[in-house]
Amino acid sequence: REHEPSIGVGIFSASLGRKDYGRRVTFANIQSIYRQAEHFRNVGLLLIDEVHLVPHADDGMYRTFINGLRAVNPDLKICGLTATPWRTNSGNLCEAYGEAQPIFSEVAYELPMTELLKRGFLSTMRAAPHLKKMDTTGVHTRGGEFVDKELDAAVNTEEINEAIVAETVAVCADRKSWLVFCVTIDHATRVRDLFRSHGITCEMVSGETERHERDRIIRDFGAGRIRCVTNVNVLATGYDNPNIDAIIMARPTKSPGMFLQQAGRGLRISDLKQDCLLLDFAGNTRMH
Repeated sequence: REHEPSIGVGIFSASLGRKDYGRRVTFANIQSIYRQAEHFRNVGLLLIDEVHLVPHADDGMYRTFINGLRAVNPDLKICGLTATPWRTNSGNLCEAYGEAQPIFSEVAYELPMTELLKRGFLSTMRAAPHLKKMDTTGVHTRGGEFVDKELDAAVNTEEINEAIVAETVAVCADRKSWLVFCVTIDHATRVRDLFRSHGITCEMVSGETERHERDRIIRDFGAGRIRCVTNVNVLATGYDNPNIDAIIMARPTKSPGMFLQQAGRGLRISDLKQDCLLLDFAGNTRMH
């Protein structure tokens, strides 16, 4: 609308209570629209943000929608946007994986993180040294990633959790906004409670958090009313809070994409911070 006010713009999202048809541009979430391809016969260009979430295999909501659009318009063009153009279990998004053919043929444009840092579009990140490191010896891998149940058993212990929280409280004394990545809901809850015992305002969000409660926590965190948030698989991709000045990794991951996405939550620039501090208790930096 800002660039071309005459273009009709619609929204297709059940959570927002809108299902607009027949607009020239439609913004949608995949959960609401993936079975509605027949109502969007005129779509010639599909733009997918965070496209690393689209699987190589010919199944799932994204593939259902893409196949539906191609059925009514074989000339459909697709453009994907992501900071991490690969999947841990199936590799580069532009290459075939087994019998599955890729959606994309090439990387059309790439802007390295180093260039963004040089040009001042990203915040500087520095690492806190000499931290306690989690031990993942004996934890098995499935689909290119640690098995959650085994990983939780290995790292979600009273001794490790207390050490992580104590070190974070000491090292981040001058930091205003801390985001913590944990393995499971139980892990994130225990870590949250330990931060609270140190007098730190802290909340936890996961996929099971009620929507209105999650919205409240995220809103208060962004406004600075909450100093610390622990989370499980919710705030790693696409979450934008420029004021985050400390990233605490308490979740080991074999996925370079997950590692970069988690670290990236602290790279937004803000007048309220000079840089972002990374506390990598998980050993992800060295691994990747």
